[in-house]
Formats: sequence, structure tokens, C-alpha cells
Amino acid sequence: EGKDTILQGHKDWLQAGSDIITTVTYQCHYGLVDEQKQAESVRVVSEEQMTQMIQDGISLAKQAATATLSTGTSSPASTKASPSPGPFVVASTGPYGAAMADGSEYTGKYPQHVTRQDLVDFHTKKTQALLDCKPDGLAVETIPNLEEIGVVCQVLRDLQEKQESPPVACWISMACRNGKELNDGHSIQDALEVIRTFDSDGRWIAAVGVNCCDSVHIASLVQTLADACSNYSLSRGIVVYPNSGEAWDATHGEWKDGTGTTDTEFADRLMEVVELVERICKKRSAQEEGVGVPKVVLGGCCRTSDQTIAALRRRINAWNEQSN
Repeated sequence: EGKDTILQGHKDWLQAGSDIITTVTYQCHYGLVDEQKQAESVRVVSEEQMTQMIQDGISLAKQAATATLSTGTSSPASTKASPSPGPFVVASTGPYGAAMADGSEYTGKYPQHVTRQDLVDFHTKKTQALLDCKPDGLAVETIPNLEEIGVVCQVLRDLQEKQESPPVACWISMACRNGKELNDGHSIQDALEVIRTFDSDGRWIAAVGVNCCDSVHIASLVQTLADACSNYSLSRGIVVYPNSGEAWDATHGEWKDGTGTTDTEFADRLMEVVELVERICKKRSAQEEGVGVPKVVLGGCCRTSDQTIAALRRRINAWNEQSN
């Protein structure tokens, strides 16, 4: 049910200029410590059904990517100065709070009965299921609290150490409530230090970043990310994909018209991030050997559309044309 719609959605984003598409597996979960604590709206399915849903989610994205390549569809992603390296299929997974379906991924406040080991078990089971499908990459998205970031780092390291094949490119993106803090109130510097403790050289975590925050906050957040990359001379990339910035009217259960950014404003803010990263890292490289400019992945999260991506792609292509 809905597979044709999902497949077409992936194709639309690729046609708009995406090099990377993430799978519709963010909300596929194997259950919680106490499933009765879940919101009544959550549909509970068997483990077998959930595994099949995860496999289907990745398969649909791969089908869209293959179709785009095989048909030679003309995409704004491909220019002489900006050849498209993709498309890549990145498997998506979210925080424990997303499985609770009570909005706790936006606060980072989990029930007291949820232990660290519960979080480890939750992430291990789903991450392994995703890796078994052999995506091009793995995105652990919208992580709202410090302890869970440490858990995710541990799971990514432990699972990939056991694999005979080379590590899959993984990124962790954090959910932040402003330009300095995770949703649970811890600083983004604290989160980056936790990530560095588990993976000091970028072996298991290829990139770090932020997603599903208002784009007005990304310049401040990315400055911290870029400073960390340059300070530690890491080759780790930076991922940035905010939401549209629209306000939610909880009383009427709808988005408030006119409260978000336009596609042009959105693209402008993301390109400012690119300039910021380049400026910070080039300044540091002039002072110290071994500091390069990290790869930057840009995109859109909730309430952005293929038209948002098309606007961003035009700006990226113009940047690359000018740079070359």
C-alpha cells in the first residue's frame, strides 16, 4: 500500500537534483521497552512485518535510483562544473522518541524507566536490519539528547567492527532547539565531544550535522561543527538539512500559512553555510597543516519539497560554476 507513491516521490526528488535520497524507514521501529506507553495512534506490527517494511523501504529507493540511471533522465544535478556523483541511497533511522510518537524527539526527555541498555537494544536491532539491506549509507537522524548520541556512536562502532566488509558511510544528525543546544538542553559542543570519544578518526561516523531545525539556527550550529572539524583536523563531513521553519498550530492541527521560509530563502541560508565552512577551514589550514575543507551535504527535512531541492540545486550549480 502506497509503494507507487513512495517510488514516485523518490523519483521527483532525484529529478529535482538530489544526489542522495533517504529511505522512508525513519518511522519503522521494532517496538519499545513498554509498548503500552506508546501513543494510541501507533500501529504495532510483528517483527517479521517490520523487517519486510524496512526491506521494502530500501528497495523502493534503490529502484528509483536505478530507474534514474537507466533512463538517463536529465537532471539539474549534472553540469560540466558540477557532475552528479550519485544517486546514493541512504537508509534512514530515527531516535527512540520517534518510536514513542509523543513528540519526545523534540524535547529529548525520555521516561525514567528507559535505560541506556534499552536504547542500545533499540538502535542495535534496527541498525542491523538496515545494514543487512546494503544501502550506500546510513543516516541516524534527529537525535535529541546527549545520552542517545553516545548510544548511537557505540552501536555504529560495535556493529561495524563485526562486519567483514568495509564500513558503511554513516552520519549522525542532531535535533537542536536553537543555535547552540540539543533539544534536551545539552550543548552541541558536548555532543561533538561524545562523538569524538567514540570515534576519534572518523572511521565509523563519516559525517555529523543537524536536521529538522529551523534554518535560522543553522549558521550558528554549523560554525560549531566547522570549528570542531578544523580543530581536530578531521576528515569527517558535515550534514545540514533543516525543516521549512513553519509553525504548527496544535489547537487546529495544521501548519500556519506564511510562517516558513521561501524556497529561495532556504537555499540562500544553506549556501551561506557552505561559505562559512570554507572560510573557517581555510583560515585554519593557513595556520596549521593537515586541515582541509570537509565535504558538506545539504538538503531539506520536514515540509520541504522537491521544489525546495530544485532551488537549492540551482544555487549549488551556480556556486560550482563560479568556483571553477
